Amino acid sequence: MSRSISRGLAVLALALGALAAADARAVSFGPYPIIYPSTIQNQDLTIELTPTGTIAFDIANVPYTTPQLFELTDVSVNAGSFHFTLDPTLTSPALGVIQPDGHFLIPTLFLVGDDGSGAFDLAIPNVQGFVFGAPEFAVGFSSQFQIDAGADLFTVSLYVNAPEPGTALLLACGCTALALRTRKEIAR
Repeated sequence: MSRSISRGLAVLALALGALAAADARAVSFGPYPIIYPSTIQNQDLTIELTPTGTIAFDIANVPYTTPQLFELTDVSVNAGSFHFTLDPTLTSPALGVIQPDGHFLIPTLFLVGDDGSGAFDLAIPNVQGFVFGAPEFAVGFSSQFQIDAGADLFTVSLYVNAPEPGTALLLACGCTALALRTRKEIAR
């Protein structure tokens, strides 16, 4: 076995050992894309929009066996002529709790919307959802909630897909090993 492959395997083994030995830690995910079958529909289904954009979130401690802080840290959602982001005037506009089974609740999600004619504030109570892969990893999440727009009630269904942290770590270690090998071969 060549030295560069041995070194690459050693780096990978160290990274995996550190991952296995690590206690619970705060983990950030994303921003990750909003995926199908995400929709925004009004109550009589005369309006149906397919949202696009990205969402990022943090979980205070992963893996977890007790409720932990859960926070959307970045929201950029486009739906038709509307664009929604987290309210930048608030310190924690999307702070909630995630349970060990993966269910989360954000008591009030504070967004700023823009329909092209100007910005407006939007406070959405009781945003619930589910993080897939909990409690070891977060590989994505789904959420469904309603927005009361006065004359209409909209149901929002969002799905986000995120690679699990272990896969991302393995990919990073593999890329590092490949870069070291290529660098050594170029130096010869």
